[in-house]
Amino acid sequence: MIETCDVAVIGSGIGGLCAAARLANRGYKTIVVEKMPIVGGRFTSLEDKGFTITTGAIGIECGGSLEETYKEVGAEFPVRRSLGPSIRYRISGRDYALPEGGGGLRQIISHAAADRVEAEKVMGAIKRALTWEPPSQYLTLRGWLSHFTSNEAVLGIFQGFSSAIFATNAYETPAREYIAFLKSSRFRDYGFPEGGNARVVESLARTVQKKGGQVWTRTRAKAILVEKGKATGLVVTRDGEEVQVEAQAVISDAGPRQTVAMAGEGNF
Repeated sequence: MIETCDVAVIGSGIGGLCAAARLANRGYKTIVVEKMPIVGGRFTSLEDKGFTITTGAIGIECGGSLEETYKEVGAEFPVRRSLGPSIRYRISGRDYALPEGGGGLRQIISHAAADRVEAEKVMGAIKRALTWEPPSQYLTLRGWLSHFTSNEAVLGIFQGFSSAIFATNAYETPAREYIAFLKSSRFRDYGFPEGGNARVVESLARTVQKKGGQVWTRTRAKAILVEKGKATGLVVTRDGEEVQVEAQAVISDAGPRQTVAMAGEGNF
């Protein structure tokens, strides 16, 4: 079986769906393939014992590129803006409030660090990165911080920040991206998903479909087809049947390792 489209998107995480929605909105025939039975990837929510449990990001930036995408494509943005509730970190069983008005990161690191010298070493590295010595582009946030501390409590602070804000682990988030985030002073305007993250991504999925695109769940991408260095489509398994998707371009939101594996290392 063969299907054709302009752009094939692997993965229905927030990145894949944002890309697909923007493309579909501009008239490109778009097909999104997702191996799970629901959309969202790690950015979703699950029901358990009557509770809605959000996975991935907890706080969602408002007024940035994400909300801009929703406005551009005409999708509902079901995020309730925060009225400024206190943010708390739990470190070794104790809760610490993040003070407003600046200095919060230093204070939280000081609570977690074994001593003041260690805290100053980490803060010194961050200060240098913000001014004149950015991390190597090849280092993850955790990898970079590990040069200055091996304290899991300190590293855990950045793991919590990374997962709550970026929906990625500290060992996945590029250190430079974290520093760029701090530099831009973004995330001053943020909110919480009404009904969980699932509602946020489902809004984009519906928009893709309204604009003439398709979202295939329970569909596993097996290979990215490549001809003369150009991606030309996908081979997927859908309803137990192998389907070839011919496309002018392929976007992968499946992560670097899986993308390389599907396309073949020789093509990179």
